[in-house]
Amino acid sequence: MSFEWLWRRAANEAGPRDGHVAELEALRFSDPVPKEGAAARAPASLRNPAQARRALLEERLAAKLLGAHLDNRFQTSSPLVLNLGHYGEVHSAILMGVAAGALVAVGETNAAARLQAAERLRKAGAEDRQIAAFETAMARPAALAPLLDSAVSAGLSGQAYAVALVVQPRRTDLARLHLAYMAARLKLGPEIVGSLTRRFRT
Repeated sequence: MSFEWLWRRAANEAGPRDGHVAELEALRFSDPVPKEGAAARAPASLRNPAQARRALLEERLAAKLLGAHLDNRFQTSSPLVLNLGHYGEVHSAILMGVAAGALVAVGETNAAARLQAAERLRKAGAEDRQIAAFETAMARPAALAPLLDSAVSAGLSGQAYAVALVVQPRRTDLARLHLAYMAARLKLGPEIVGSLTRRFRT
C-alpha cells in the first residue's frame, strides 16, 4: 500500500503551522498597543532603573531590620535587666531559693559548685545578704513548685528563669528538663525563654 495518498491528504488539511499558536495570535490582535503609548505602559523599573534599584535596596533593608526585631522583640521591646542587688528581702529570698533549686535539680550541691554559683550571682549584682540567703536555701532547699508560684505572684517570672540560667553550670539533659519545667510553671512562652537564654546563659 502506498502512503502517497495519505501524504497528499495531510498536506491539504487546514491546521496550525509550526510555531503558530492561535491563542497568542488572538491576544496580539485583540489589544493593540500604539507606539506612542509603549513607553507609558512599560514597567517603572525599565523607565528608571536607578530608582528601581534604590527601592529594592530599601525594601530588603527594611525586611532585614524587621526580621531582626521580630527575632528578638522581647529583648528590644521589654528588656529585662538582672540586677540582684536591687531586690529587697522578700524578693531576694524567692530568687535565691530558685537559684538553689536550680543547682539541687541537677545534682550540683558540692562546695565547688556552690562557690561557682555564688560567683555568678555576684556578677549579676548579688550582695552579701543575698549570697547568705543563697547558702541558706542550699542548706534547706524549698519545694520548687510553691517557690515558682511565689515568683509568678511577685512578678518575677523572667528574673527567676534568668537566675536559674546564671547558676546552672552545664547544659545537660537534666538541666534542660528542669528549665522546661520552670518555663511552664512560670508561664513563660518560647519566645521569652529564647530571649532569656541568649542573654543569661553563661
